[in-house]
Amino acid sequence: MQWPIPNTHPHYFNHIAENAFLSLQKLYRERYPLLGEEESNESVLLFPIIQAGQFNIKEEEWVLQELFSFLKSFPDADRPILDLTSGYFSLYKPYQELILNTPNVDCRIVASSPKASYSTSI
Repeated sequence: MQWPIPNTHPHYFNHIAENAFLSLQKLYRERYPLLGEEESNESVLLFPIIQAGQFNIKEEEWVLQELFSFLKSFPDADRPILDLTSGYFSLYKPYQELILNTPNVDCRIVASSPKASYSTSI
């Protein structure tokens, strides 16, 4: 992200950053509409989301809730598989609850090990 206002104090840029991120997402969504808005035979959807709670952007949370809501509507015969990755060793508690409490959705999880986030000085 390129910061256009260099004289903004670090303690007061959250609202400006929030608006910049939201504008970025809006531009992306206008350029690349979601599946369902146009005919597609693809079985994979990649949807970039921003998770930046410090800037009041929590897209990841509502996107995952909507995704699980959509997936649980599939009939048993078409049971979906959801692959999730996490840069942390554990999953956020509400995501654990979504996974465990959503029937008929198979979920594979790849999470980093504690050592992946550990750095040492040489």
